[in-house]
Amino acid sequence: MSGLGGHTGKANLRVPAPNNTLNTFINQLIGNRNDVNSAETIFGFLHDLWEEKHARQLVYPYLAAGVLITSHLNAYTLGNFIEVVPANTITQGFHIHHLHIISPSANGDYALGLYEGTTPIGQITFSRTDKKDDTEGLEIFTSPCAANSQLQARLASSNAAQQDTVRLKIWYHPHLHS
Repeated sequence: MSGLGGHTGKANLRVPAPNNTLNTFINQLIGNRNDVNSAETIFGFLHDLWEEKHARQLVYPYLAAGVLITSHLNAYTLGNFIEVVPANTITQGFHIHHLHIISPSANGDYALGLYEGTTPIGQITFSRTDKKDDTEGLEIFTSPCAANSQLQARLASSNAAQQDTVRLKIWYHPHLHS
């Protein structure tokens, strides 16, 4: 048989080098067991899934008050960028799964945008009522963020003629091989 890796009657079953991007043979598509999350192989993808499931969740800021985010004076208008995570603070690539919204200052509807620098990476909406004023673990699932990224947030509320505030913490997963 020809076309099977140059061997007569046998497929090319040699293990490719780690993080190989070739896809000439099926084993190159399957990959090497040492492929990391940058590998474009089935093993690389499985590595990503393993890392996602088993990387520990971290919180920023931890053992400190959440970062104060202020809305615009006009209703449904995003306020200024507020730095949530300074550059060079999280030194591995990461992504955010949840936001902890703490103590919205007034009843109303809120929208919060999250940014890597000034590039949008996620949005959430939430409300405060007389019965609820602390929101934990709002899912967001952001785009992957590069190591040492600065994160910023902007807040809007449904309230006109006042600047509303919330405190914000992020719950994130580091990428172990970034």
